[in-house]
Amino acid sequence: MRLLGFLGLVALVLLNLIGLTVALQERDWKGIFIMLSMVALLTFFAIILWRGAKLERDSADGRLTDGWEGESVTTFFRAVVARSLEGRIFIVGAAVSVLVAILALVWPEAIGVSSAKGFDHAALFGLWPIASFVLFVHICGPHYQTSAITALLTLAVTAVPFYIAYW
Repeated sequence: MRLLGFLGLVALVLLNLIGLTVALQERDWKGIFIMLSMVALLTFFAIILWRGAKLERDSADGRLTDGWEGESVTTFFRAVVARSLEGRIFIVGAAVSVLVAILALVWPEAIGVSSAKGFDHAALFGLWPIASFVLFVHICGPHYQTSAITALLTLAVTAVPFYIAYW
């Protein structure tokens, strides 16, 4: 999983270098600032991935006695998200959201959206899994024990982009 993160960062760095080259050639100061800001963000992400490798622990159930602070995301996904009802709701909701985002870009009419609004829907549904994960951690943490309320709240969170887009 971490290797995939580093490969993604390499691809983003290459795209960023192309954007920076174009911005420098056209002397677009706003573009240069944005591309240099992106370099800073990508560097930050690489440092976080590198530090995460040092925090990886292989315990029997993936849990530490002092909670999830400092754990890697990979261990957290395996031990908590994939094994709880709320986590499975999040995973299915995120997968459906990404599928709708791809359809909004490729074939917007398939999801009942005009071509002019396809990119807007793709942005909403493509970014929602990130916001949804943050809300999942907020709703279910710090104990991550299944209850009817947390399951219903997680289900509501996964339905938000559909509510925004279609009602």
